[in-house]
Amino acid sequence: MTQQLPYDIHPRRDTGQYNARLGVWLLIASSIMLLAALYSGYAMLRYTSGEWNIYQIRLSMTLGILAVVLQTLIALLSPWNWLFARQGSFGMVWCSLGASVIISLGAIFTCAYQQHVLAQQGFTPVKHNFYALFHLLTGLQILFLIIVMVSSIVFLLAPGNKQKRLMNRMECLGIFVHFVAVSAWLHFTLFFVL
Repeated sequence: MTQQLPYDIHPRRDTGQYNARLGVWLLIASSIMLLAALYSGYAMLRYTSGEWNIYQIRLSMTLGILAVVLQTLIALLSPWNWLFARQGSFGMVWCSLGASVIISLGAIFTCAYQQHVLAQQGFTPVKHNFYALFHLLTGLQILFLIIVMVSSIVFLLAPGNKQKRLMNRMECLGIFVHFVAVSAWLHFTLFFVL
């Protein structure tokens, strides 16, 4: 008889959380601290720079908007995943997860293409700290999207044999995907709009 990890499906009585949800919130909290440190570095860099207008991204806003819209689409799909899992419509969950994987690939390609075009134009991290921060934060967006894509693939291949467990997984993925979409909007606003 295999022993099951406690609080994998049902929440603890004292905290009201199950393991996966607590883990996702800890991941998001640590990611927020990392992004806060990078954004405060960006703010100080921009505040102390006398000639900030020289350092602008020579890239059309279309790619930035496309990356943000794709990440927002993934965030809009995640409540449907949770609803389908709750209703027991596993076929719909798998279709929605497949769509998330395809959209994630498109967003990863768009973000990577932004970095490639900037590098081809000579705007590399060694040129100025502005470009170093842009490449670093775009790389973090790519890492977040890879986490979403790998999680979706894992859930596609092994969705779990219990409806409650799959519902918990979809809720945790949805929480993380919404965090990714919010960070994408912040990234777009700081680098493309301001």
